[in-house]
Amino acid sequence: MSDEKDVEQKIDETTVLSDAKKLADEIRTLLSQNQAVNALKLGITNPPISKSEETKRIIVDALSSVFGAISVNDVDKVLGDLSPEELNTTMKFVFKCMATGQNCTQLLKWHGSLVDKCGVGIIMRAMVDRKL
Repeated sequence: MSDEKDVEQKIDETTVLSDAKKLADEIRTLLSQNQAVNALKLGITNPPISKSEETKRIIVDALSSVFGAISVNDVDKVLGDLSPEELNTTMKFVFKCMATGQNCTQLLKWHGSLVDKCGVGIIMRAMVDRKL
C-alpha cells in the first residue's frame, strides 16, 4: 500500500513539475511580447503547488523576471487591477523572490505598494499560508 502511494506522489510531482515548466515558458513568452501584466496575472492566478524545491524555483524565477519587468512607476496601477486573492498571492511571491536576493530594490517597491494598498494584514496572510 505504501509503495502505491509513493508512486502516486512521484507521478503527481512529475506532473506538477511539468506544469510549472509550461507555466514558466508561457510567462517568458508574454514577457517577450511586452505583456508583463498579463504574465503576472498568469503566474499568480493558479500557481502549481508542490513540495519540490525545483518546481518552486522555476515559478519563483519566472515571476522574479515579471516583477523586474514592470516599471516601479506602474506598480500601483498594476496592483489596482488585481483581486484581493491575487494581491495576497502576489505578496507571497514577492517574499519568495526576495529570498533569492534578486531584484530586491524592485521587490521592496512591490512590497511597500502592497502594504499601502492592503494594510499590514497582507504580510500575515502571506506568511501564514504555506501552500506555495
